Amino acid sequence: MQQILEMSLRDVDLNLLVTLEALLRERNVTRAGHVLGASQPAMSAALARLRDMFGDQLLMRVGREYRLTPLARDLIGPLQATLASLEATLERRTSFDPRTSTREFKIAASDYAFSVLGPSLLAHFAEVAPGVRLHLRVADAASARKLASGRLDISIQPSGVMPNFPAETLFKDNWVCAVWSGNKNVSDPMTLEEWSALPHACFAFGRTGIVLIDLLLGPLAEMRTRQVLCESFLTLPLILPNTRLMAMLPARIGTLFSRNVDIRLVKPPKPVPAFSEAMTWNAQYDNDPAHIWLRQQLKLVADQHLGGATSAAAEPKRSLAL
Repeated sequence: MQQILEMSLRDVDLNLLVTLEALLRERNVTRAGHVLGASQPAMSAALARLRDMFGDQLLMRVGREYRLTPLARDLIGPLQATLASLEATLERRTSFDPRTSTREFKIAASDYAFSVLGPSLLAHFAEVAPGVRLHLRVADAASARKLASGRLDISIQPSGVMPNFPAETLFKDNWVCAVWSGNKNVSDPMTLEEWSALPHACFAFGRTGIVLIDLLLGPLAEMRTRQVLCESFLTLPLILPNTRLMAMLPARIGTLFSRNVDIRLVKPPKPVPAFSEAMTWNAQYDNDPAHIWLRQQLKLVADQHLGGATSAAAEPKRSLAL
């Protein structure tokens, strides 16, 4: 493949490489055009040039979909890494002035992390870096690949989810149980019998269906019936009213929603370990001044507004019950 690259890319401009990466990533001429702001005829012409250059179809139509050829599958990883490295080099400066910069940072996180950190972060950026742009994305199973390819600057996820990248803990949180306030048959703390009898609504990580809280529950995980799986923490408290469902929520989310939604917060039948949220990034940005500044601001906001890495949200008090 190296020989093909040396022979084929010698006379290719950078824009054609960017087009190739978009085509291989999106696997669709129209979608790739939308990403790049190019028309479909222009993308089709570029694909034709790329096919001629590589002597390979790269994208093959199968039914209504496009699939990558074996060569295209071999190309996409090195191509994304090369473009990400080049982009980082071009953007890197000896200094970074947040007051005048218009750089865009791409941050992925769960709706939970954005809801507890986002408002304070955006207010802070409006004050210290009014021209800096943020592209907020939902963290998912592909976040590691996006970090590796340079399509993300930061991913905020539970600590340890992506062990192959540099990371720093931002804040901690505890767990609470939430039920409809009209369900008067639930004790505080909840009993083991109630825990086992109630149907559970659970947060599941993206398409994987992995229920992360199960990793912390220990024997309690085997004692519950997972009736509803939900990919959004923020949806869980909204579906509880007028049902027998219960949900395990981060304490900060539970406290936020208990003020406006018809739910009641109670303690679990046994203590559940607190969890931490960490920011993770690609090591190629370790010494980039702008990226260093971004990480510092995330840490600063988390420390000031969420107590940082050493403090978790307080467990719910009985006064929270509606």
